[in-house]
Amino acid sequence: MGAELRGAETMGAELRGASCSDDGAERGASRSKTMVRVPSLDALVGAHPDALRDLFDTGRMADATELATVADTTKLAEAAGRVLAFEGLANVHALTGSFVRAIANHLVPWRGGAFDAGGTTGRHLLFGRSATRFRCEPEPSNLDGRTALVFRHDGVGNLWPATSFVCELRRVDEGVLIGPGFRRASKDKLALAFWWGIEA
Repeated sequence: MGAELRGAETMGAELRGASCSDDGAERGASRSKTMVRVPSLDALVGAHPDALRDLFDTGRMADATELATVADTTKLAEAAGRVLAFEGLANVHALTGSFVRAIANHLVPWRGGAFDAGGTTGRHLLFGRSATRFRCEPEPSNLDGRTALVFRHDGVGNLWPATSFVCELRRVDEGVLIGPGFRRASKDKLALAFWWGIEA
């Protein structure tokens, strides 16, 4: 796992180095050409949030209908998922990286989602069982304004605090999607809380 984490950090450093020398449209063009292979979602568990942000910036729009066909079923398509990092620990990452990996691997009960046919609705999986419902559709990202697949938890029968979370995904490699998770700090403000991903 240590080697995998160093690989994720190297990916982030390469992307930051490629983007810091460009401005405006040139920066976007540079990032679109700087693609880094992601071997697996597990390789990103415990990565620095900045590295994950760089990968998300280079990602492409995730098609909800693709997610609905990740399993051979017309009812529910399950996609394995992991919590990757906590934004609030970014400044002390060197001290907390191992702690975050331990939490993600052993203590966080969320392990992915089950998508309904069509891919625009589904449920999160907690301890392997269907739990909080979500709805998802393409929307501008709260990070950069570019299109992402945005997951919302209000309007589908959930209770607070589940309704306060908004999550996003982009495909960063074949079978790997990652994105930020936000918590609603006020009616008009979202606070970046964590990074997550699924394999689909």
